[in-house]
Order: sequence, then C-alpha cells, then structure tokens
Amino acid sequence: MNCAVLRAAPVREFIRAAGETAARMIARVAGAALAIAFFVPQPAQAADVPKRGGILEFASTVEPGNYDCHGNTSFAFLHPVAPHYSTLLKFDAANYPQIVGDLAQSWEVSADRQTYTFKLRPNVLFHDGTRLTSADIKASYQRIIHPPQGVTSSRQVDFGAIAAIDTPDPLTVVFRLQWPDAAMLANFASPWNCIYSAVKLAEDGAALGEVFSARQALSRRLRGPVHGAGGGHEGIGERPHHG
Repeated sequence: MNCAVLRAAPVREFIRAAGETAARMIARVAGAALAIAFFVPQPAQAADVPKRGGILEFASTVEPGNYDCHGNTSFAFLHPVAPHYSTLLKFDAANYPQIVGDLAQSWEVSADRQTYTFKLRPNVLFHDGTRLTSADIKASYQRIIHPPQGVTSSRQVDFGAIAAIDTPDPLTVVFRLQWPDAAMLANFASPWNCIYSAVKLAEDGAALGEVFSARQALSRRLRGPVHGAGGGHEGIGERPHHG
C-alpha cells in the first residue's frame, strides 16, 4: 500500500471528525441561543382594567344644531350625545351590521313580519331614579311617528308602516305594522332613536322649542353660530342604566 495513502487516511478521518464535532457545537450553540431568546423574560403587560371617572376630551369641528335625538341626522350630534342615551336595539360595533338588544332583552317577529314583540330588560333606571317601562318606549316612538307641533322627526318615514303600539305589561311592547318592512329591525337599531322618559316628555313637551331657542342663543353668544338646523330640546331624558 502506498505510504501517502496510509498517511492521508488518518488526516481525512481527523478532518471528518473535526467537522462533525464543529457542526454539533454550532447546532448546540444555535439551539441554546434560540432557547435563551425564547425564554428571555418579557416586560409585564399592564392589566387591561377599565378606568371609571375622569374626563374624555373629544375634538369636533362642528356642534349639533340641537340635542334632540329624534330631530338629528349628523354624527356631530352622535359623538357627544349618543353615550347618554339608550335605544331599543343597537348595532354590534364589533360585528356590524349584526343587531343586538340594548333596552330590549329579547324580541320576536311574527311569521307575516307585521308584529314585533319586545321584552325589556328589568330594573333599568333613568338618571333621575325612575324605572324604565314599556310606556317610555311607546311615548318615544309615538313622538317619532307622530311628532307634536314644534318637534322635528327626521326618521318619521322609517316607521310609517307602524299602525299601533301596545304595552300589555310594563316590560313588553308590541309594534303592529300595516305591511311588512324588511328594514324595521335596522330602523329600531338606529342610534338616533333614543328612548326618552315618558314623564319627561309629558312635562317638557310644551317647552321644547323654548329650551332649544334659549340654548341656541346662548351658544351663539359664547361661541358663535351653531351649525345645523331643526327644532328640539335638551335635557328631557337621560341614558337609562341597570340598577
């Protein structure tokens, strides 16, 4: 056998062994580095705990013409006012246009699509401590469908199919339609269809125009003209809340 071959064989074995050893070392180091990177402690995340109270500042370029839900159509109104009121139904913000209950706990629609029966959440209070009942729902929608003199109803036509509103008990309200309306549930979910206290509507109904005129005049005096138009009122109802 050639001596050169004899001498070369151990050299090749050494190189191969060294290469395998180096490869194993690299793999171990890389694995260790990956493990270290994976297990490096991360900064603790602050608990997502809602904070109550305080002041929320929201910039707006315009001011609503008045603070009557039923007479408004602009988002300039919704931004500052909608959080203070509840509606019968509402759109699920996370799953729009899915409709969910707000004051309504449940509802049923008849087979002919002409009767809508709503069961209200119990123990819902207005800010003055009075309890919400089906009478408040009826009074609010009667105001939308048949607005009294001096009141603007921007969505009167949306509820033109409604022929009657019944309140068989304090937590049940039934809307009876003259014809089916495929958009009726969406109409009930409109954020402008605020539910007012029936007592407040009865007490303040005659002075709605005066309240709006006084507020508009004061706003013009302090900040200049108020953008928007339409008659209405402010302060006749508050967002109901669960007691």
